[in-house]
Amino acid sequence: MISVGVDGSPASSAAARWAAREARRRGLPLRLVHVSDRRGMAPPERAEECPPPHPIARIPRQVVDELRRFHPDLSISATVVFGSPAAVLDLTAEQSDMLVLGSRGNGAVPRLLAGSVALATLHRTTRPVVLVHPDDQRETDSLGGGAGPTSAPSREVLVGLEVTRPSDDLLRFAFDAAAHRAKVLRVVYGWTTYVPEGAPGAASADPLPDLVGNGALNTALAPWRAKYPDVEVEAEAVVGRPAEHLVDAARGADLVVVGRSTRRPLGISHIGQVTRAVLHHAPAPVAVVAHD
Repeated sequence: MISVGVDGSPASSAAARWAAREARRRGLPLRLVHVSDRRGMAPPERAEECPPPHPIARIPRQVVDELRRFHPDLSISATVVFGSPAAVLDLTAEQSDMLVLGSRGNGAVPRLLAGSVALATLHRTTRPVVLVHPDDQRETDSLGGGAGPTSAPSREVLVGLEVTRPSDDLLRFAFDAAAHRAKVLRVVYGWTTYVPEGAPGAASADPLPDLVGNGALNTALAPWRAKYPDVEVEAEAVVGRPAEHLVDAARGADLVVVGRSTRRPLGISHIGQVTRAVLHHAPAPVAVVAHD
């Protein structure tokens, strides 16, 4: 099941459209979750689905009606849950194959791409979370879901990989996402080297790290290439700041996949600098995959 948080904002509407297309692509049911932040009524740990008052129910019902116009054969359900948004969405994610959220919430203060609820949810859940920009209109011509560009959409999946510590969870998600599209996976792996002052470090290309990295990269990708033989893999070594390369490459991607390590002292959740930069600046939907 794919779950998506809806709150009536443009970002959540874009997230719902993206989630519907992804659910249709994967043959999974779609569940819409609207969180009513009435913490005194039901603690998040015991938050239950319940018949909501009419004004609250209107938001998910409108989204369901819109999605069913474009995806009449898709199994779509909606529910309203009372509680803390981040806590409820964490519980929702644990019951889902994927959680999809808008990259901006419906708060009074404008935020960066990843809003406070989305970031709080990312810190809590161990399930893949996809954040969708409110202006994202990819694939609308091919799979429905609103007006959009008429040019053929990209099917490239972009993944940022740390070759010294490759994550099977990250690669599994990236290869699976590529397999459900046009089967093109672009792997960007970075190297931190000395860049002379004044040189265009973020844009430089050094063939030596590429040669050194091929062994580790091939070892990391080999089992996934065998499992997904139809996925075309394009690898790119970058020197300097991997986040800048990922953000730039995201302009032509259908989905960007990055990781979040859960291996931290005292159990403190952490979102690395590269993942945080991609979340805030990438124009494409971003999937964050938690891994050890």
